[in-house]
Amino acid sequence: MTLRAVFFDIGGVVVKSPLLAIFDFEKQLGLPPSYLNVQISRQGAQGAWARFERGEMDPFSFYEVWGKELSDTVKGNKWYREYCEQKKILDAIRAIKATGRWKVIALTNNYHRPFDELLAKNPEVAKREMEFLGWNVSGGPASQDLKDMFDDFVDSSEVGSRKPEPPFYLHACEKHGLKPSEIIFLDDLGVNLKTGKELGMETIHVPIGKSEVALEKLQERLGIQLLDPSPVSKL
Repeated sequence: MTLRAVFFDIGGVVVKSPLLAIFDFEKQLGLPPSYLNVQISRQGAQGAWARFERGEMDPFSFYEVWGKELSDTVKGNKWYREYCEQKKILDAIRAIKATGRWKVIALTNNYHRPFDELLAKNPEVAKREMEFLGWNVSGGPASQDLKDMFDDFVDSSEVGSRKPEPPFYLHACEKHGLKPSEIIFLDDLGVNLKTGKELGMETIHVPIGKSEVALEKLQERLGIQLLDPSPVSKL
């Protein structure tokens, strides 16, 4: 196909990224890195920042509404703690995969059907529901970026079995020529870990809000550094 145009982003491409100004502002206020960006992201499409960028609010209205949103520190700190926990796990996955020594496989109870298939059944309702769930942006409950982090993304709705049913675990093993005894399995639910252990897997429980504890056990077992040893800001 013949190219007819070139589109450029402005902030961060043509001019200095506004994110740098946000990072500097966070430092001035003594906020931990990415705190404000987490708030912007978690407020979503109806948050003050998104509405301002769509031209739905003037600057003064934006200041007032966004100020109120940021003043909800209970919610904001909760979101930031969740972000930090998630980032640690994602960084660990990247570190494990980068070694090339272990296969990194997602084993998830999930629902995934092609976007077009759902739209065809009831276009108006499906579109509204997908926008609510964010699937119109990610393409489904699991984005392609997330899937690409793994060597395989084993999805219960595609396999036709789910955790804690043994066939689901064994499907993933057989698909990759693995024995359960060659696998270490992390999950937040004890019932899922119980099946893995009964099949012969090593297991690590990942308590909600305490992923660092699980990663300490994992890095000790694998013998590689997964956690940043430097101190971090706490809320």
